[in-house]
Amino acid sequence: MRKHRRMPTGWINFNCTICHERRLRGGVINTAAVTSVSCFNCGWKCSYRFGKGLADEMRQFLLSLGIPERDVAHLALYAEQLRRLVIDDPQLQRDLDITVAPSFTGIGLPSSAKTLDEWHACGCDDSDLQETVAYLLSRGEVAACASTYYWTPRRSLRRHLIIPCYHDERLVGWVGRAIDNIKQRYYSQVPSNYLFNTQFLHGERHYIPIVEGVFDALLIDGVAALGASLNTQQIAWINQSGKQPVVVPDRDASGDRLVEIAIAQGWPVAAPHYGRHQWWEADVKDAAEAVCRYGKLYVLQSIIATQETHATLIRMRASYHVR
Repeated sequence: MRKHRRMPTGWINFNCTICHERRLRGGVINTAAVTSVSCFNCGWKCSYRFGKGLADEMRQFLLSLGIPERDVAHLALYAEQLRRLVIDDPQLQRDLDITVAPSFTGIGLPSSAKTLDEWHACGCDDSDLQETVAYLLSRGEVAACASTYYWTPRRSLRRHLIIPCYHDERLVGWVGRAIDNIKQRYYSQVPSNYLFNTQFLHGERHYIPIVEGVFDALLIDGVAALGASLNTQQIAWINQSGKQPVVVPDRDASGDRLVEIAIAQGWPVAAPHYGRHQWWEADVKDAAEAVCRYGKLYVLQSIIATQETHATLIRMRASYHVR
């Protein structure tokens, strides 16, 4: 293959054959059922999904790679045959959905974990428990009511707030949020490819905020990557939902990785801290902190109002980190 570079996000970067740039600004990514192509330089985008026809943009991209017209025509014919096959086979359609939206084997809560209410009811006066409750209350009323939280006296986790993780209403793992200001704030036990709050990928909602942390997701009904990156399976899962993802990155260097994924996917990125109408003050780091300060409805409105899809503008606005 011509000069290329594999990225941690699953993208393969190469010199775009549409605009003929020479800085590896073109990218291609393959998931279980979708192949997407994007150029960060000229903005070219095309994709092919198994069971769909071969769009004109994808044909043009294949021709730009030097593939003969006759071979591209054969691929288009084959894609059309597959499309008709999928239309006529409902079971195959269901199998394709299962491939992109994974099922998970459950991971239980930490040993001795009980809900905060259960510890209160049994009269536990452990100082670490009391400080854990105080930490939760410091996150604001919305955060305190957003989930059922747990605590465990287990030595390694006794200064962590335990947040359960569900999929299809089944417990599949948990996230522990340290109550102290330490470098590794989160300790999690979740399955591979898991996304937090995926129930919001279904239903009638149009916009789905994509965030990094579990509190961000809980407070604005978003979907969390549980980190600053998404892999190919998770990206395909979000794209398959039919919703409009809006990335709301943390305002630090790690948030830049999620921004680059959004640009590659053509997802809007919200920047409520920037512009003529600066919705968030300069010291607000993330969506959870914004909800604590301004309230949930205000924050959701600010996210919708400040969406941007132009790559250069996104990078410029995302570069204003909290110091």
